[in-house]
Amino acid sequence: MGYGTVYFAQSMLKTIDEDFEGKTIVVSGSGKIHISEVELMLLSTKK
Repeated sequence: MGYGTVYFAQSMLKTIDEDFEGKTIVVSGSGKIHISEVELMLLSTKK
């Protein structure tokens, strides 16, 4: 869990020429790790 999950998802999306932009993402939980994941996903969509 944590950033690894985000990096894995980015890698899988990249194989089909996609990214997080415009996607709906569901994260279960509200602890520090989950909040960090969401922040990283949001930052990765900034250009």
